[in-house]
Amino acid sequence: MWQALELTDNLFNSLLTKGLAGIQPVDVPGIENVDVTELIEGHSSYLWVTEDILDRLELDTYYPVFRGSPTEHQK
Repeated sequence: MWQALELTDNLFNSLLTKGLAGIQPVDVPGIENVDVTELIEGHSSYLWVTEDILDRLELDTYYPVFRGSPTEHQK
């Protein structure tokens, strides 16, 4: 199992004191932390970079559930 995380989302980092999956590494057996900071522009960016994250994890199955306008860097 993997956890993709983005380390610079200051909105969530400043609001939470106990931690939340996706904004800091976790130390749990069986979980591999994967830093995707350079792919994420903010907490809503995951939708547009899901396929890139799965490629980084070397997973070859992607099922898009929503199509809309990608952010400027995805064009």
